[in-house]
Amino acid sequence: MPHLSRAQVQSFHQNGFLSPLPAFTGDETLELRQRVESIEAAAGAGKERAARAGLPVTHAWAWDLVHDPRIVDPISDVLGDDVLLWSMDWFIKEPGPSFVSYHQDATYWGLEPHHVATAWVALSDAGPRTGPMRFIRGSHKGPLYEQDDTFEDNNLLSRGQRVKTDVDESRGVLAPLAAGEMSLHHVRIIHGSDPNRTSDRRIGMVLRYCATDVRQTKVDGDRAILVAGEDRYGHFEMIPPPCNRRRRRGARPRPPTRPHATQGTDGGLTGHRPGQGATPSQRSFYASERCTSWPSTAASTLLVQISSPSAIPPLTYTVSPLTRRMSTSRNASRLSAPTTYIRPFACNAVRGTTTTLASSRPRISASTNMPTVSGDPLLGS
Repeated sequence: MPHLSRAQVQSFHQNGFLSPLPAFTGDETLELRQRVESIEAAAGAGKERAARAGLPVTHAWAWDLVHDPRIVDPISDVLGDDVLLWSMDWFIKEPGPSFVSYHQDATYWGLEPHHVATAWVALSDAGPRTGPMRFIRGSHKGPLYEQDDTFEDNNLLSRGQRVKTDVDESRGVLAPLAAGEMSLHHVRIIHGSDPNRTSDRRIGMVLRYCATDVRQTKVDGDRAILVAGEDRYGHFEMIPPPCNRRRRRGARPRPPTRPHATQGTDGGLTGHRPGQGATPSQRSFYASERCTSWPSTAASTLLVQISSPSAIPPLTYTVSPLTRRMSTSRNASRLSAPTTYIRPFACNAVRGTTTTLASSRPRISASTNMPTVSGDPLLGS
């Protein structure tokens, strides 16, 4: 996809959306759909939401997708040269009564100013009968409405969000897409979609981008990925690339993103530097601390067991790779070490091996379909 024309950029700012735009070939689109559905299947029924969390962090192909110039170049044309990827998700509408009520994303995302745009990439045909998105032309220039959390049956939004206003349907524009095409829409535009009346699922990959001057106003510690230009504001913690991402032939290794590069095994609390005082066999493992990304897994969560030579019993935690937040249902109070956050750093280990570092502190064992590795956890308060 080349850069947008001046007329296309003007159309986006005038109408609040732009559709359709060419993006991927048929083979590329099929491969993306297969990747999504394989992750979904591996996660199991009822666990798809967890599997969708943090895709660019856990899957190298997703990291490459959010940086793809066929998406990033048009996004940069409407947002400016300096762009962050704020979140990535997929959206599947099965055949049946499910729908999406009219809503405005800006109401509840907490991103300000509203220099935010979503790229919606169709991984299946999203024709008129599949319930494609419907945009209310020009509504991004109007008020930001309050929204009711209706929790309606068959509403695909998490809380059934619906704008508190009479929507002018005469300004509605249906935006069907062929597989491999994409649309762009403004964070303030009113949009929704009808049920899917076909026999195939309607699958879309949703990539939410913002300019680097945008800040998160609702939560602390939000994270993002720099995909174009430079970040001169520092409103988000920058996410480094996955350790298992394949570099192009001849490309130099990318340096680690600070401040992660200088953190020690206690998240910078002790001042310990990676590799300092380590044996040769340990040194390569310490070096991987500098990459705080996650190994690629079928699901987007890791089961982490923390054990210790002391009387603390082993605990099993579920960890979100995007937020690094852990949760457990038993014995949490008996773990003396701080456990609010954890960063597995074992992504450079060899498949099938186990590496152990001598330590009096609790050890981490990450149980995934990747190698099982033990060593000091990166713990934070």
